[in-house]
Amino acid sequence: MKKIIVPFIIIGVTSLIASCHTTVSEDECISERVDSFATYYFNWQYDKAAAYCTPPSIKWLEFAASQVREGDVEQLKAKESQLTTEIISIDYSPDERQAYVKQRVSNYMEARGFGEPPAECEEGIYEWTLVKEKRAWLIRMEALPRNEKQNHD
Repeated sequence: MKKIIVPFIIIGVTSLIASCHTTVSEDECISERVDSFATYYFNWQYDKAAAYCTPPSIKWLEFAASQVREGDVEQLKAKESQLTTEIISIDYSPDERQAYVKQRVSNYMEARGFGEPPAECEEGIYEWTLVKEKRAWLIRMEALPRNEKQNHD
């Protein structure tokens, strides 16, 4: 089954990247990339999330992956509600080489840190910085993502 699905995923991602250069606006391209990244990231599929990041950002995904325990994965699989994402805003730097995205993520499991069990979160607000490298928008991480909503409530 996986052998059948993998080519379709590769074709889909390739099409998405190609479409960002030809038929969709910058906002749509950024939205698609951030939504895909967040879906993989918050479902703890860090290897797939890496395709949407700058190379220096991958160390943060590797660190996040190193903190996940088998029991955490079982808790994620047992979660009943489906993760959803929504782009709140997209802003650009003056030179338009960076984009700043605010995103709402709902119904997800948040890894808490070493030795702590993950927590089911109803909603979080995350801010992403994207950089344009070789005509592609990539997420730049300088730390693990933080839920901005809990920091301001």
